Amino acid sequence: MIALREYVKVQDHQLHIQLPNDFNFDEVEVLILPREGLKPAKAKFDFSDLAGQLEWQGNALDEQQRLRDEWK
Repeated sequence: MIALREYVKVQDHQLHIQLPNDFNFDEVEVLILPREGLKPAKAKFDFSDLAGQLEWQGNALDEQQRLRDEWK
């Protein structure tokens, strides 16, 4: 059995693995393990389920200006 070990960075929940040119198999078994000693990345909060849930009757531009004026 041939085994390859690669340490790759996970970006946007995707992996990219470049196999050597002499690796001539059409099917492989993939086993994914976190590297030892590393802590999981903090999950970013997904606000998409809150979209359109707030009802606000104010003027957004006036509110922005008011907040900016607080820092003057």
